[in-house]
Amino acid sequence: MITFGWLADTLRVRVYGPAGAAFSAWELELPGMRYTLTLSPERRRGFSGEGAVLDDLATDEAENDADVVGMLLNFEPELDVVDTHDS
Repeated sequence: MITFGWLADTLRVRVYGPAGAAFSAWELELPGMRYTLTLSPERRRGFSGEGAVLDDLATDEAENDADVVGMLLNFEPELDVVDTHDS
């Protein structure tokens, strides 16, 4: 039997997905972390395009970007995003 005792520590739950859709993402906010679970319509069915995203993440450019984000975070749990687009 699987138990989920950490559910009692959940501070907030957000559910993402279009109304009436067979897929969704559930975000549980816990003290010090967030847990995200994505559900597809069938057990054997994935999400369209996820393989392409993995290919994009396996590039040298993505690795360099991750290093920059790591430096910007400076071991902080949050990053302030500044909109640089002209209004």
